[in-house]
Amino acid sequence: MMNNVTRSQAEGLQFLSGYRSAFTTRIDGSTWPKNERTWLNAGRYFRGLLRPGSTNTITDIAKKMHTDQERLERFVRESPWEHERVEAELRERVPEAIQGHEAALIVDGMGIPKTGKDSVGVARQWCGVTGKLDNCQVTVNCTLARPGERQNADQLTWPLGMRLFLSQKWTGDDDADYESQQERERYAQWQKNTAVLADIKHQSKPELALELVEQAVSTEIDHGCVVADRFFGEARSFRLKLRAISEPYVLEVSPTEFRTVPEDTDLIHPDAHPNRKHAAHPEDVTSEMPAEVAEALGDDAWTEITWNEGTKEPLSSEFYRTRVREVKCRDTGWVSDETGWLLLKNEKNDDEDEENSVLRAWIC
Repeated sequence: MMNNVTRSQAEGLQFLSGYRSAFTTRIDGSTWPKNERTWLNAGRYFRGLLRPGSTNTITDIAKKMHTDQERLERFVRESPWEHERVEAELRERVPEAIQGHEAALIVDGMGIPKTGKDSVGVARQWCGVTGKLDNCQVTVNCTLARPGERQNADQLTWPLGMRLFLSQKWTGDDDADYESQQERERYAQWQKNTAVLADIKHQSKPELALELVEQAVSTEIDHGCVVADRFFGEARSFRLKLRAISEPYVLEVSPTEFRTVPEDTDLIHPDAHPNRKHAAHPEDVTSEMPAEVAEALGDDAWTEITWNEGTKEPLSSEFYRTRVREVKCRDTGWVSDETGWLLLKNEKNDDEDEENSVLRAWIC
């Protein structure tokens, strides 16, 4: 076991050494005094993360590495290395084995549970790790992933970037964001304590995700599409901007909220009616949610697909797809210019009880 850990650390340090210039050189090519110390502590921190242990706090890493905790804290808190330089290096070095039309840019949010209020961006918000509203930080991440021969079992991944989400209270954009003057002063003190830049502006999670995707696209990383869960998929502005840069996507949407009509539905266009400002579907056409589409399907409409071998049995589900157009407003029938495949997945439980099956939906 220890030999494997030692070998993993050696391989990890060898990999990290290729990025030394990214960590010790600024974008303009300059460096800074004591950059050797920065790199030394980077190696200690990295090896500490790889060593066995249930937690990886600074205290834990310092103990595992038999090094000064304050130095590691200073490395994490005050190191002058620029994340833009490191991310640019990561994008430039993406292995060809991970690229290709089967590869996808996966956008995801990640919660980091916290017990105190001393970390940047900490707030009571949804935390996927704990599965509830919790005190945490939230990051938006972009990862390039390509399935192997056994799909997820040997999937290849490569990190492309990460952004820390800051709520409007943390950026201090508007007095209306705070419940009281005392709350505003409290956040102002936290901003000062954590060195949050005064000119930083609030960005929503979909906006942060789009920024990461645009950087990957500008680097011409070869991939097939963007993949994201419902939080991002239900953001119409996110989908709109992906279409604006001609970026294909497979985005999860709500089975009971996302509304569509068949793509070939004849539309009522604004130029045909002087008082109409939006394209709409006819009144005799009813928009449907994915759950309603699924309910109307016969058993023979579904296609069972096996995509992997599980530990006990093959992993399979029933799928259905159809071409649709998104409906922006149920009451007025307004439609958007978004057309694509509505993909439905019917996940049945072990007892195959249809009433307990789980329906998931994506717009592609």
